[in-house]
Amino acid sequence: MGHGKSRLNDSEPPKVVFLGPSSSGKSTTFHHLHMRYLKKEFADRYPTFQPLIRLKFALMLADLAQISVSENIVATDAPAQLVLDSALKFKFQPNGTHTIIPAELLDVANITAFFQDPHIAKVLQNKLNAPHFAACEYFRQNHERILAPDYEVSDLDILNVYMETHQINERKFMTPDGNSIAVWDVGGAQRERRKWLHILFGSAVNVFFLSLGDYDTMIGSKSYFEDALELLTNACTHAQFASSCLFLVLTKIDVLDAKLHSGKPFGAAVPSYKGAESVNAIVEWITSE
Repeated sequence: MGHGKSRLNDSEPPKVVFLGPSSSGKSTTFHHLHMRYLKKEFADRYPTFQPLIRLKFALMLADLAQISVSENIVATDAPAQLVLDSALKFKFQPNGTHTIIPAELLDVANITAFFQDPHIAKVLQNKLNAPHFAACEYFRQNHERILAPDYEVSDLDILNVYMETHQINERKFMTPDGNSIAVWDVGGAQRERRKWLHILFGSAVNVFFLSLGDYDTMIGSKSYFEDALELLTNACTHAQFASSCLFLVLTKIDVLDAKLHSGKPFGAAVPSYKGAESVNAIVEWITSE
């Protein structure tokens, strides 16, 4: 929100840093820039995304199964129940250990039966707007293609599958007018935020992403939105930002609108908000705060 000289070396391209909490759209935007301006380099990485996308698919099934069991949900047919049972046993192996996805979670017929099961569909519908389940509907619509033996990753697969950033991503892009910029994407999870100040040193522009669709999600004892506003306040007042520009990007407005129409008031999750339960009123309140 301040302006001034922020680069250490004027021969270097301006440094742009993407900030914000998890699931706010930072990495999706970063990937989109990568696809747009570094097409060949990004296309060369597509094969590496295939196992990761399938892993995210299996982890989503595992989380969905855990929720189903906690709500005493039982599938109505054998193939769907087979997926449910297998998903309950599936565990991600951390620390670089190879994670083997059970065959039942890669079987198209079983997965189709699972998604078509009325009890599972009800659980899925209730969780579509949660950050961790943002890709559920996309997976449901595309599971036959994603699980096919000759599956090839598409741009939309990468943009629609949420992948938490665990490392600092940095790329230089050439803009249409011939200028070069260096864009940095940093993780938004609480354990990743200690890296922010180091990365922000020398930045010319900081872009803060704020998801409006996740306002009713809890992070510990506070809501996603309260956590995000606290981060944004710190960004606006920290001395590290004094010589750089700060832009606010509001994402998932369509999810906010859907939740408001489904009877989930914004004010119930964000007590400091006293305005009308409409997208325009909420956006105006946020930008004026």
